[in-house]
Amino acid sequence: MMPRDARPDADQALDELRRILVGPELDVAQRVEQVEHRIDDPRTRSEDVSQVLPQALLARKDDPALAHAMEKPVAAAIGKTVRRDPKPLVEAIFPVIGPAIRRSIAHAMRQMVEQFNAALENSLSPKSLLWRLEARRTGRSFAEVVLLKTLVYRVEQVFLIRRESGILLRHVTAPDVEARDANLVSAMLTAIQDFVRDSFSAGPEDAVETLQVGEFAVWVAQGRQAVVAAVIRGSPPAELRKGRQEAVDTVERDMATELGDFDGDTAPFEACEPALEACLGQATARKKSSLLPALVFALALAGVLWMGYGFLEGLVAQRRWEAYLERIEEEPGLVVTASGKRDGRFFLRGLRDPLARDPADLLGDLDAGTIAVNWELYVALDPALVLKRVVQAMEPPSTARLRLDGTVLIVTGEAPAAWSRRLERDGPLLPGVTRVDTSGLAEVER
Repeated sequence: MMPRDARPDADQALDELRRILVGPELDVAQRVEQVEHRIDDPRTRSEDVSQVLPQALLARKDDPALAHAMEKPVAAAIGKTVRRDPKPLVEAIFPVIGPAIRRSIAHAMRQMVEQFNAALENSLSPKSLLWRLEARRTGRSFAEVVLLKTLVYRVEQVFLIRRESGILLRHVTAPDVEARDANLVSAMLTAIQDFVRDSFSAGPEDAVETLQVGEFAVWVAQGRQAVVAAVIRGSPPAELRKGRQEAVDTVERDMATELGDFDGDTAPFEACEPALEACLGQATARKKSSLLPALVFALALAGVLWMGYGFLEGLVAQRRWEAYLERIEEEPGLVVTASGKRDGRFFLRGLRDPLARDPADLLGDLDAGTIAVNWELYVALDPALVLKRVVQAMEPPSTARLRLDGTVLIVTGEAPAAWSRRLERDGPLLPGVTRVDTSGLAEVER
């Protein structure tokens, strides 16, 4: 048996032996526990990710997969922010979008003024009559015919075609142009190019650069991998070719990877539309003659139209006045004694029964401010007004019925005896009543 004082030394030795044998495993277990804690604790894990996230994004900034992964969450976050409070986003993009909007409006205004000037210069010329006939014959608007007749050139369509396969990559048109099947046009251009090379033993770098079809010209700009074809109406200047070639160079520079690895998907080439739309445009002819004769004629025509308008307005006002007088003559209790026109205003004098209809209700479309009216009171003997006056003065009961036969007031039905006697006494005193007939009236006591 071990002595009592030797036991601590033995325990100490045993601990030292344990540390030597399993110490490294304990350190590893502790570190594993620390790692598990960092992984399981969201706050600690977020702090770790935040330290490396900026560098990770910068390292993968050109990776399409990163852009695709961030597209939907960023769009959703922006949409939610705008719905909650759009003001911060508006203030952020205003310095960029404000000048763009102003430039767009200025460009639209300049284009509108140019088209208006072209229409004005030609709307009063002899050939405008022929153009109006053509507009009626073809179903086009006169403004469209003027634009087409004064047009020097207009680029109406632009095609982006892959040179090797002839596949249409992108197609843009002017705003008011009705485009046909763009793929069919692309195939036709490719077939023409192949036909010319085969027929004339041309080299692979040789190509058709210009096609003329009636009033349309097709200008083709060749690149190493892409072709830009522009459909132009009219007579374009030679320097316009430079813009087509610049468009090809821009597309091949910006889309070199997509053109080289093309697998049939044309969606990536939507990014080429701004370069292609820059090729659209037009120029109209400028008249060298002065606009003074046309302006003089326009002013004279405006004067004639103004006088004609005033004459027609006077006829309309006269007709409305005559209709007003006819309505008054048909209304009982209104009598016109004088009417006419004085100092540019209509006037009327007449007689009006207080129980007659208000003449203001008979004006119709006639402006009350254009007439002067003077009515004098009188008592009309029209049967309808006489009965109305009897009812107002005598206040008959609802069981009594009154009618007028000439100047005789006939009363039937039932009424109190006191009212019947008052009617027989006072009725003949009313204007238009000479006698009261109550033979058909039954008197009742109430």
